Amino acid sequence: MNISGVMQITDTLRPGGLEHVAVNLANSLPPERFTAHLCATRQGGPLESLIAPQVKRLNLNRRSRFDRTAITRLRAYLR
Repeated sequence: MNISGVMQITDTLRPGGLEHVAVNLANSLPPERFTAHLCATRQGGPLESLIAPQVKRLNLNRRSRFDRTAITRLRAYLR
């Protein structure tokens, strides 16, 4: 069986509608079919404690709209 990677990207992991949906979706993907990734572009937050152990995490610590370092880190991670 072919395993696919799926990444949810959100600005932070502070409580909010989109953030809860991203965490719930990443947690609910069947690990035998998908490798789930969750990326916070700016910062983590309280929702990090709800992320399932099989979900891989990336925090880019973006400082501005076009933070070259954050873009480079995301690009390297996706490779």
